[in-house]
Amino acid sequence: MNPLFKLENTYEVNDSMENVRSKMKSLVNRRWSDFSENISGTLSDDDSFKLHPKWSFGYITGFGSPQDFTYLIGTIEEVNSRVIIKSITRPNYINIGFFYLLIFIMVGGVLKGNFQLLAIAPVCLVFAGVMIFGAKRLRNRFERMMDLKEKNDVLTV
Repeated sequence: MNPLFKLENTYEVNDSMENVRSKMKSLVNRRWSDFSENISGTLSDDDSFKLHPKWSFGYITGFGSPQDFTYLIGTIEEVNSRVIIKSITRPNYINIGFFYLLIFIMVGGVLKGNFQLLAIAPVCLVFAGVMIFGAKRLRNRFERMMDLKEKNDVLTV
């Protein structure tokens, strides 16, 4: 399993760069009141983008600003007249840190003989499942809205 719960995807699109850009702009320029799809984000001038769910399980405030539970970060590139979209879908690093903190507390307690801390194990499993589910759900929504089929799906270490 990937220690950072990160999914990397590469998509090869059989369309022009302008059409892909306009489709991405229509995806990120939705009104806040558009409840048809649960996705929001930004598209930069250098064809990089950052997407997140419009509604989430909750928000985390870290370093003075609210953070989402999951992110999809990527770039749009044109290589040999083919459009390539590279994306990375991952949970928030604060969530990952909290997950490993729970694991560390549980293992440390068990090593010291406090077996009651094993009760944290189901919480860790549920939390890991929620992080993976959120990342895959965001990626699948992005693929559906952009009409993409994955070229490869790699869990990175």
